[in-house]
Amino acid sequence: MDIEKIIKKHKRIMLDTAPIIYFIEEHADLGRIANQIITTSIKNNITMITSVITLIEVLAHPLR
Repeated sequence: MDIEKIIKKHKRIMLDTAPIIYFIEEHADLGRIANQIITTSIKNNITMITSVITLIEVLAHPLR
């Protein structure tokens, strides 16, 4: 599966909490895929959408 080809077909993508955390923490196994999703979206001006819940989950630890 070529993630870049799939992402480029869309104008917007919805990201759940997990890929964002994998990207931030540079997860050993899944960080590469999360990075590819996010960087492809940025390069191709694709809007990334997430929920308020995801923002709360991602920001909760750094605020401690």
